[in-house]
Amino acid sequence: MPFVVTCRTCWEQVLTADVIDDEAECALRDHFMLAHRDVEQPATRDELLRLFYVVSVLPPAA
Repeated sequence: MPFVVTCRTCWEQVLTADVIDDEAECALRDHFMLAHRDVEQPATRDELLRLFYVVSVLPPAA
């Protein structure tokens, strides 16, 4: 099941992924750095993910 991850502050869609792997984490960090330049970069993946909402997306009905 895919997930949509959106930033709490700006509510923009930044990534759709089944699992937050290293590449996805890099994309989230890039978005965070661009959107929130005045905020200190989270040190761990858990700290980073706390800054985002993760919402389950259901597939369209057939």
